[in-house]
Amino acid sequence: MMNKKKSIYILSILNAIYLIYLICRPYKYPVLGIALISIIIILLDIYLTHKWLKAVKKDKLYSNKKKLILYTGFSTLFLILYFCVCGGVKFFTNTYQDAKIVFSKEDISQSFITSITIDNEVFNNSNNKFYDDLGTENTKIKFKLEENNATLTIEDARSGIITLNKTSDGMKVKDGENNRTIKLEDNEAIEYEIGSLSVFDGKSVIRSVISLELILFVTFMIASYLMNINNKNNKNKKNIIIAMLIVVLIGLYYYQTTRIGNLHPDSHGYINYNFQDLLKLKLNDRTPVYPLIIRIIRLCFGINNYLRIISFFQYIVWFISMIYLYKLLEILIKNKKLVFLSTILYSLMTSIVGWNNVILTESLALSGTVIYIYYVIKYIKENKLSSIMKAIVLSLILTFHRPTAIILVFFLPIFWIVRFIFEREHIRNDIKGFIGSMLSVIVIVIYAILFHRTYNIYSITSAMVRQNLYVNMYSGFYKNSNDEQFIYRVEQAIANNPNNKWQGLGEVKSQYSNEELVRINRQCKLNNIKGYLRYLVNLTVSNMPVEFSSYSFTTINSSVNIINQFISSSINIITFASVYLAIIIEFIIFIYKWIKDKKIPWLDGGLFAFPLVIVASTFIGTNAEFMRTAICAVPFTFITYILLISRIIKE
Repeated sequence: MMNKKKSIYILSILNAIYLIYLICRPYKYPVLGIALISIIIILLDIYLTHKWLKAVKKDKLYSNKKKLILYTGFSTLFLILYFCVCGGVKFFTNTYQDAKIVFSKEDISQSFITSITIDNEVFNNSNNKFYDDLGTENTKIKFKLEENNATLTIEDARSGIITLNKTSDGMKVKDGENNRTIKLEDNEAIEYEIGSLSVFDGKSVIRSVISLELILFVTFMIASYLMNINNKNNKNKKNIIIAMLIVVLIGLYYYQTTRIGNLHPDSHGYINYNFQDLLKLKLNDRTPVYPLIIRIIRLCFGINNYLRIISFFQYIVWFISMIYLYKLLEILIKNKKLVFLSTILYSLMTSIVGWNNVILTESLALSGTVIYIYYVIKYIKENKLSSIMKAIVLSLILTFHRPTAIILVFFLPIFWIVRFIFEREHIRNDIKGFIGSMLSVIVIVIYAILFHRTYNIYSITSAMVRQNLYVNMYSGFYKNSNDEQFIYRVEQAIANNPNNKWQGLGEVKSQYSNEELVRINRQCKLNNIKGYLRYLVNLTVSNMPVEFSSYSFTTINSSVNIINQFISSSINIITFASVYLAIIIEFIIFIYKWIKDKKIPWLDGGLFAFPLVIVASTFIGTNAEFMRTAICAVPFTFITYILLISRIIKE
């Protein structure tokens, strides 16, 4: 009987996955085919429900049918309301249609379209063919020019905006059922949003019906399963299931109500990564893991959809990290209610989940950091070699995903050395862990040697070179250089580019190798060490009120804009000041426990050391966007405050 129940669990999960698929990416197939699939799914769900009821009745797992029906009905109504709030009218429309837009005008120009933006990525017009930044033609966009008419067809896109130039003034547009005339007035260009990519048709009705049926079935199975968890051993399982269900709903809410797949200026460096050079061991200034993820998703899902899929992938990894966060807090805290509420609170923080919407490394770095912390703490608590090996491998992957994660790699050898000196209880596993850590360091050293062949510095990125040069140029430290010619060149570049600091920096940088700039940057600061320390102190103090937040967290559903603003203003409470305070608190606790117990409190040591190094390296190694560079201090700070709360309530 248990095997049957397991199969029912698995099929129920598949139903839930299919439901999420329907919500996140509506399909376009023939109506008859959709109807047939829907009928099969409904019949399967009825059969599974019947089997489940027989199984639980035979095993006497529950007796209160009225309670089960009440829970199922309430949950179903809640989810229907939830999806309507998330998607609004769009929930009942069928997207990813083939849009056909006809433009009409006498003496129509051959190049009245400047560009087309599909799901946040711009495709520029070149001889009526449309190319992305990689120079790849989007074959899903077809343009046909006839006498006084132009027909534009866009396949398999969720949203699109056409940028029209001044020659489109007075042009008539037929966009599905939409008709309008373009009027530029005083503008040089106009952005026209395509309406025919989303329609309400027969497929929309079927999609709505099958979605509601799936909601009913999934809620029934979940309610029934949770009601059957009665013994004490399974209470924790029940709590984590409920917590993760809430986390899924929160993730879907943000995914549906905010703009996803957002591009940042740095995004193009990851998208345009040259893998052919990598195969020739000619390294790029960007580390390769995130560009590889982007390239795989782009190849699998196509040029029109890959930005949204990247965001969806980041949401999936974020959800996995939430499971690890819950398990991590369970290890540290006995109060299960606090564990539950803390997990929900963290999942609501837009300063964390908001990075899922942007094509940048921050999202996966945050998720990976949580998982890394879990495995390190699990090793400290349980001395399982497999846990620390997973942490070592993960830290190496994260380093080649985002260079600032190199802190996670180099922390571990220091950790082992301190363990060898002060604690030899688990010396065998510690030695194995030390060997694994040193192997990861060797991999980074080999990469740095290869990097030197291209960029003349032993590093995994050259970003720190130009950012330190920026600080020296525009904070006045360049005057401390022993090289008079360097001082002259900097002053000339500043004078030549009064309104563009980065252009001025580029003018200076082009005259020196990276190796020379590393030496000059160091010299400028060491020759006035007091001034540089004063600069760092001022930077530390001035950033105290700066709040950790995500980029491009934009609400697209106006009906929930107030909700999102309230969440952002009330829950995003971590600032640099709160990080500093957490570091000080953990340092005091670390010293106190060490003296009191005559034993190193590894947890408290890590919770003050990691964010301290992250913040310090951020101010020393970068020139701006400090919040973004130090974002991985947030999980450590969050855990510190939750631990503090648990200590205050004297669990």
